[in-house]
Order: sequence, then structure tokens, then C-alpha cells
Amino acid sequence: MDRPVRLAVVGEGPLARRYAVAAATVADMDLVPAPNAEALILVDSPAPAAIASTGVPTLVDAGVLLSLGATPESRVALRDLRTPALAALPWRTSPVVRLARRLLAAPKFVHAQVAAQGADSLAVAALHTLDILTHLMGRPPNRVYAESAPGTSNDPASPTALAGTLEFGAGACAAVAVSRLAGPSDGLSTFVQLTDGRRTVTLSEDFATATLTGFDDAEFDARGDAHAFRTVGRSRVVTVDWRPVDGLAVAVRDLVRTVRAGQTPRGALDLSGALRSAALVRAALAAAGSGRPRQLVTRKETIA
Repeated sequence: MDRPVRLAVVGEGPLARRYAVAAATVADMDLVPAPNAEALILVDSPAPAAIASTGVPTLVDAGVLLSLGATPESRVALRDLRTPALAALPWRTSPVVRLARRLLAAPKFVHAQVAAQGADSLAVAALHTLDILTHLMGRPPNRVYAESAPGTSNDPASPTALAGTLEFGAGACAAVAVSRLAGPSDGLSTFVQLTDGRRTVTLSEDFATATLTGFDDAEFDARGDAHAFRTVGRSRVVTVDWRPVDGLAVAVRDLVRTVRAGQTPRGALDLSGALRSAALVRAALAAAGSGRPRQLVTRKETIA
């Protein structure tokens, strides 16, 4: 740790600036041009399997994830990848998401509603949503069914909303609705509720608030949660100071640790896990286009 790690953001526009802002909060690193970098933050990629030729540890944005692994050729390139590759799916890092995973590790039902506004496509919003949904369930689904709303007159090829259901086996299922709204600036509205039939956790305010209902005092005390709860009716509520850009900073910090250690740090989201969520989005869009549910086969690299 005698000098900063040199990172480069590959891409342009608001998203690249968002990564640069997040990176500015991380110690022990400098932003440099790509040819001089020891690691890359891949916001834009000229080819689906471009990550396979970077030669340095790489952090991949959600938009790039949707194209990576979409073809047999890119899957072979990624399977043979020797460079550590991480994925930026920041919602997982929210403290209230971690709290939900600890307190309700085996939910039977999850309901997710997300409305996003800005430059990203519906597929990117769906990727973040389906990733956090399967993360909270603790496993990928066995089956997906989805329907979509038609696109706008400005972009008729891209749907404005996607809604569907996912089956996880053992009686567990999820319902999801994602909408993409036109607008001049980025905005996000999230509501995710999970339950095991007795206890319920509701995540809201863009993953800054968790409302917990049906839990006994002993269940909190036994787990030693270091959150400040307040009581609202029969529920306990915890609110944290967290934004999605904080999650990007965590991903950048993991990238710095990867360069220093020479391997992916424990707890970081590696590319293979993120590619499963990207494949799930493609399956949901295919189901919406065909009107038929998709049976999913879980593999190490992806969901076919």
C-alpha cells in the first residue's frame, strides 16, 4: 500500500461521471487514462466479450452485463478468462438489504416494484431488480413468466414496463414489476417486500429504510444487529444513510482490493454470479415476447 492503485473508467456520459464520483470517495486510488491503468471500470464496451481481452482486473457495469454472455462465443471467452472480474450491482450492499438477508434468510414470497427514470434502458432497471430479488431469495429461480407494456412512440422497440412471476421451488415464488419512465434526470422508486408467512421485511426509500413486522425481541437480540430501531405501531423501522452511489463506491473499493491482493476478495460480486442475473433478464424479456413461461436451467456460468 505504498502508492495508489491506478484505475480508469472506460466510457462516457452521466454513468461514467457517476463512477468517477463514487471512485473519488475511495482511498488509495487514482483515476488515470486507460492505457496507464492497473484496473478498469467498464461502463461501455465495443464488443460483447471485450472484457476477456482487458488483461487487468475489471469492474463491469450492469449495462455491459446484459451483452456479456449473450452469445456462445462470448460465454467461451468469459469461461476462459484469467483476469479477476467483478460486477457492479450496488443494491446488494445496502445495510438494510444485508439486514433483511440476516433476519429473513428463507422467504417464501418476495414482491418487488421498481420505477426508474433517466437514460438507462428498461433492461438495466430489470437487471438490478431481478438481481436483488434472487439475492434476497438466496437462489436463482426455476421458472419465469413475464409480460411487457409496449414502447413509446420515441422508442417503440423498447418496452416501458415489465411484470412477471418467478418460481423458486419448495413453494417459494416472487412477483416483480419494473417500469422505465422518460424524464430529464435520474430518479428511482423502490418497494421490495419479503415474507416467510409469519414475519415480513419491507425495503423502501431506495433501499434506505427497512420495516420489520412479526419479529420477536429475542430474534433481534440473538443476532446482535447493530442498527438503531424505532417502533411504529407493531413494526420496527431502521433507516440508514445510503444511496446507490454508495454501492458503486463499495464495488470500486473491491476492485482496488482485487488489484492489491491479486484475486477477488471474499464477499465481492464476481462476474459469474452477475451473469446469471443478466441471463434471467433475457429470459424474462423472451417470455414477454413469446407469451410463454421460460423454464430455466441453472449452470455455473449462466441461466439458459
